[in-house]
Amino acid sequence: MLLLQRSFIKGFSGRYLFKSKDKSITVAVVFKNKKMKVLEKIIDNTNVTVTFKDARALMNYILSPKPDILGAILRQEVVFEGNLNYLYKFAYMSRRLQLMATGNI
Repeated sequence: MLLLQRSFIKGFSGRYLFKSKDKSITVAVVFKNKKMKVLEKIIDNTNVTVTFKDARALMNYILSPKPDILGAILRQEVVFEGNLNYLYKFAYMSRRLQLMATGNI
């Protein structure tokens, strides 16, 4: 488990599942008690499940300098089930970590 002590995760809990339509990608992320656990398996009771059309759609999203989940949904590269707010929270946390890692905040 990775301990994250930043204010943007404090008090946050959520269960995410990211997968590809062809089942070549399966990653779950669980946030609980200031910790983030990453699993390479399907988990139950997710707040949001994100299914990418294929590995290329996932890579396009991850490697984009400004990931746009709404644009990916509109281009039908991504389908989600669950609470969209959790997806936006994940995008925010990911972008914030990226900025911290590059020293831009």
